[in-house]
Amino acid sequence: EAPAENASPSDSHTDANDAPLSPVINNLFGKNTFLYAIKDQIRKGINRISLRTLGLVFDPLTIVYPPVIAGTFSIIKGSAGWIISAMTPVVGHDSWTRYGYPYLCGTGVYKQIFELPGEYNRLILRFSRVSDTIDVAVNGKSIGILNWHPLEFDITDVCESRRNELRVRVVNTLDNILRMTSRPSGLLGEVFIDVY
Repeated sequence: EAPAENASPSDSHTDANDAPLSPVINNLFGKNTFLYAIKDQIRKGINRISLRTLGLVFDPLTIVYPPVIAGTFSIIKGSAGWIISAMTPVVGHDSWTRYGYPYLCGTGVYKQIFELPGEYNRLILRFSRVSDTIDVAVNGKSIGILNWHPLEFDITDVCESRRNELRVRVVNTLDNILRMTSRPSGLLGEVFIDVY
Protein backbone atom coordinates (compact mmCIF):
# COMPACT_ATOMS: atom_id res chain seq x y z
CA GLU A 1 0.00 0.00 0.00
CA ALA A 2 1.18 3.51 -0.80
CA PRO A 3 2.17 5.80 2.10
CA ALA A 4 -0.48 8.33 1.03
CA GLU A 5 -3.18 5.74 1.54
CA ASN A 6 -1.86 4.97 5.03
CA ALA A 7 -1.36 8.56 6.06
CA SER A 8 -1.16 9.12 9.77
CA PRO A 9 -0.05 11.96 12.04
CA SER A 10 3.32 10.18 12.29
CA ASP A 11 3.80 10.74 8.53
CA SER A 12 3.63 14.49 9.05
CA HIS A 13 4.63 17.20 11.47
CA THR A 14 2.36 20.13 12.27
CA ASP A 15 3.10 23.04 14.59
CA ALA A 16 1.78 26.49 15.41
CA ASN A 17 4.36 29.08 16.49
CA ASP A 18 6.90 26.24 17.04
CA ALA A 19 4.54 24.33 19.38
CA PRO A 20 3.93 20.76 18.09
CA LEU A 21 0.28 19.89 17.46
CA SER A 22 -1.53 16.57 17.63
CA PRO A 23 -4.76 16.00 15.73
CA VAL A 24 -7.96 16.21 17.74
CA ILE A 25 -9.95 14.36 15.11
CA ASN A 26 -8.61 11.97 12.49
CA ASN A 27 -10.41 11.24 9.24
CA LEU A 28 -12.72 14.24 9.47
CA PHE A 29 -13.47 14.43 5.72
CA GLY A 30 -11.86 11.20 4.64
CA LYS A 31 -9.13 8.76 5.41
CA ASN A 32 -6.24 11.23 5.17
CA THR A 33 -7.61 14.38 6.80
CA PHE A 34 -6.82 15.62 10.28
CA LEU A 35 -8.20 18.40 12.48
CA TYR A 36 -5.84 20.35 14.74
CA ALA A 37 -6.93 22.74 17.50
CA ILE A 38 -4.69 25.82 17.18
CA LYS A 39 -6.64 28.36 19.24
CA ASP A 40 -4.39 28.12 22.31
CA GLN A 41 -1.21 28.55 20.22
CA ILE A 42 -2.34 31.67 18.34
CA ARG A 43 -1.16 35.03 19.65
CA LYS A 44 -1.69 38.63 18.67
CA GLY A 45 0.55 39.62 15.78
CA ILE A 46 2.21 37.33 13.25
CA ASN A 47 1.69 33.58 13.63
CA ARG A 48 3.34 30.72 11.81
CA ILE A 49 1.64 27.40 11.15
CA SER A 50 3.87 24.72 9.63
CA LEU A 51 2.81 21.53 7.89
CA ARG A 52 5.52 19.06 6.85
CA THR A 53 4.86 15.73 5.22
CA LEU A 54 7.10 12.69 4.88
CA GLY A 55 7.01 10.09 2.17
CA LEU A 56 9.01 7.97 -0.22
CA VAL A 57 10.81 9.58 -3.14
CA PHE A 58 8.79 7.60 -5.67
CA ASP A 59 5.48 7.95 -3.83
CA PRO A 60 5.56 11.09 -1.63
CA LEU A 61 2.82 11.99 0.81
CA THR A 62 1.53 15.28 -0.55
CA ILE A 63 -1.03 17.85 0.49
CA VAL A 64 -3.69 17.67 -2.21
CA TYR A 65 -5.95 20.47 -0.97
CA PRO A 66 -4.83 23.65 0.77
CA PRO A 67 -4.96 23.63 4.57
CA VAL A 68 -8.07 25.32 5.94
CA ILE A 69 -8.34 27.36 9.14
CA ALA A 70 -11.90 27.07 10.44
CA GLY A 71 -13.46 28.83 13.38
CA THR A 72 -15.45 31.80 14.58
CA PHE A 73 -13.57 34.71 13.05
CA SER A 74 -13.48 36.90 9.98
CA ILE A 75 -10.65 37.88 7.68
CA ILE A 76 -9.97 41.49 6.77
CA LYS A 77 -7.56 42.93 4.24
CA GLY A 78 -4.72 44.79 5.96
CA SER A 79 -1.79 46.75 4.57
CA ALA A 80 0.44 43.66 4.75
CA GLY A 81 -2.15 41.10 3.58
CA TRP A 82 -5.05 39.23 5.12
CA ILE A 83 -5.56 39.46 8.89
CA ILE A 84 -7.65 37.21 11.14
CA SER A 85 -10.02 39.43 13.10
CA ALA A 86 -12.93 39.14 15.51
CA MET A 87 -16.11 37.93 13.87
CA THR A 88 -18.15 40.67 12.25
CA PRO A 89 -21.48 40.64 14.12
CA VAL A 90 -23.67 41.97 11.29
CA VAL A 91 -23.11 41.50 7.61
CA GLY A 92 -24.85 43.80 5.15
CA HIS A 93 -27.36 42.80 2.55
CA ASP A 94 -24.77 42.01 -0.09
CA SER A 95 -21.83 39.65 -0.67
CA TRP A 96 -20.37 38.21 2.53
CA THR A 97 -16.91 38.29 0.91
CA ARG A 98 -16.91 42.06 1.54
CA TYR A 99 -17.36 41.59 5.30
CA GLY A 100 -14.37 39.46 6.23
CA TYR A 101 -15.40 36.10 4.81
CA PRO A 102 -13.57 35.95 1.45
CA TYR A 103 -13.16 32.17 1.36
CA LEU A 104 -16.34 31.11 3.15
CA CYS A 105 -17.98 28.12 1.54
CA GLY A 106 -21.33 27.26 2.94
CA THR A 107 -24.56 29.04 3.77
CA GLY A 108 -25.27 32.69 4.40
CA VAL A 109 -28.60 33.50 6.05
CA TYR A 110 -30.31 36.85 5.50
CA LYS A 111 -33.40 37.92 7.47
CA GLN A 112 -35.72 40.89 7.12
CA ILE A 113 -38.99 41.89 8.77
CA PHE A 114 -41.57 43.53 6.49
CA GLU A 115 -45.16 44.73 6.69
CA LEU A 116 -47.83 44.53 4.01
CA PRO A 117 -49.78 47.36 2.45
CA GLY A 118 -53.47 47.73 3.33
CA GLU A 119 -54.79 46.26 0.08
CA TYR A 120 -53.28 43.84 -2.41
CA ASN A 121 -54.23 40.94 -4.68
CA ARG A 122 -50.84 39.33 -5.22
CA LEU A 123 -47.37 39.62 -3.70
CA ILE A 124 -44.38 38.55 -5.80
CA LEU A 125 -40.99 38.31 -4.09
CA ARG A 126 -38.15 39.00 -6.57
CA PHE A 127 -34.37 38.73 -6.38
CA SER A 128 -32.45 40.81 -8.89
CA ARG A 129 -29.14 38.99 -8.42
CA VAL A 130 -27.78 36.21 -6.19
CA SER A 131 -24.53 34.27 -6.39
CA ASP A 132 -25.84 30.75 -6.06
CA THR A 133 -28.76 28.60 -4.91
CA ILE A 134 -31.34 30.28 -2.65
CA ASP A 135 -33.73 28.69 -0.16
CA VAL A 136 -36.56 31.02 0.87
CA ALA A 137 -38.99 30.97 3.81
CA VAL A 138 -41.63 33.46 4.94
CA ASN A 139 -42.88 33.29 8.53
CA GLY A 140 -41.07 29.97 8.98
CA LYS A 141 -42.84 28.36 6.01
CA SER A 142 -40.58 27.09 3.25
CA ILE A 143 -41.42 28.70 -0.09
CA GLY A 144 -38.91 26.86 -2.24
CA ILE A 145 -35.42 26.62 -3.66
CA LEU A 146 -34.21 28.34 -6.83
CA ASN A 147 -31.00 27.90 -8.81
CA TRP A 148 -31.54 30.21 -11.79
CA HIS A 149 -33.68 33.04 -13.18
CA PRO A 150 -36.42 34.01 -12.86
CA LEU A 151 -35.69 34.31 -9.13
CA GLU A 152 -39.21 34.98 -7.92
CA PHE A 153 -41.90 33.49 -5.70
CA ASP A 154 -45.59 34.21 -5.22
CA ILE A 155 -45.77 34.75 -1.44
CA THR A 156 -49.41 35.89 -1.26
CA ASP A 157 -50.68 32.79 0.56
CA VAL A 158 -47.96 32.72 3.24
CA CYS A 159 -48.02 36.39 4.26
CA GLU A 160 -50.03 37.61 7.19
CA SER A 161 -51.62 41.01 7.77
CA ARG A 162 -49.21 41.72 10.61
CA ARG A 163 -45.45 41.74 10.40
CA ASN A 164 -43.80 39.06 8.31
CA GLU A 165 -40.30 37.61 8.45
CA LEU A 166 -38.39 36.79 5.27
CA ARG A 167 -35.48 34.34 5.58
CA VAL A 168 -33.18 33.74 2.62
CA ARG A 169 -30.44 31.12 2.73
CA VAL A 170 -27.79 31.41 0.01
CA VAL A 171 -25.60 28.34 -0.47
CA ASN A 172 -22.42 28.86 -2.46
CA THR A 173 -20.03 26.30 -3.92
CA LEU A 174 -16.57 25.19 -2.77
CA ASP A 175 -15.03 27.45 -5.43
CA ASN A 176 -13.90 30.14 -2.95
CA ILE A 177 -11.88 27.73 -0.82
CA LEU A 178 -10.61 25.35 -3.49
CA ARG A 179 -9.43 28.10 -5.84
CA MET A 180 -8.65 30.53 -3.00
CA THR A 181 -10.62 33.23 -4.79
CA SER A 182 -12.90 35.80 -3.23
CA ARG A 183 -15.81 35.20 -5.64
CA PRO A 184 -18.81 37.32 -4.55
CA SER A 185 -21.25 35.14 -2.63
CA GLY A 186 -24.69 35.80 -1.19
CA LEU A 187 -27.26 38.42 -2.15
CA LEU A 188 -25.64 40.58 -4.82
CA GLY A 189 -28.59 42.72 -5.83
CA GLU A 190 -31.91 44.04 -4.60
CA VAL A 191 -34.66 41.92 -3.04
CA PHE A 192 -38.11 43.44 -3.41
CA ILE A 193 -41.82 42.64 -3.36
CA ASP A 194 -44.05 43.61 -6.27
CA VAL A 195 -47.55 44.38 -5.00
CA TYR A 196 -50.51 43.82 -7.35
